Amino acid sequence: MSSIFPFSTEIDVRGYEIDSFGHVNNAVYLSWLEHARWELGLVHKLNLTDPDALPVVRHVTLDYRAQTLLGDRVRISVWGRSVGRTSFTYGNAIRIVSSRRDPAREGILVATSTTVFACVGPDGQKTAVPERWRGFFPAQDPGEALPAGV
Repeated sequence: MSSIFPFSTEIDVRGYEIDSFGHVNNAVYLSWLEHARWELGLVHKLNLTDPDALPVVRHVTLDYRAQTLLGDRVRISVWGRSVGRTSFTYGNAIRIVSSRRDPAREGILVATSTTVFACVGPDGQKTAVPERWRGFFPAQDPGEALPAGV
């Protein structure tokens, strides 16, 4: 795995993310994953825009394991899993790092995800993953296993 992965960022659950059942709405988790990817780019000064290849989300799987509540602070992690000719895959995890409501919730893994991106060229057609991005991915997909520290 490259030196930038796994990458993690933390956020506090915000009131407007809570649904009528009192927990984080399921759609919010996708926004959190996107937030972590943008933070990754900013922290590591990655040029996420490339004139020849725009990464677009092609497929997302999201496995919810526990609820997240107002007062929780979560860590959103992302790491490279695999890279192909025109697409690449990230693994993701969301974990509670602190809870103002119930300290026993600290450390709970609330969701895991796999996100597949396709690279699209200026003509709107599939294009190759830029060579400079390939070094961020392991030689072999580690599968569903979470990296240490995630």
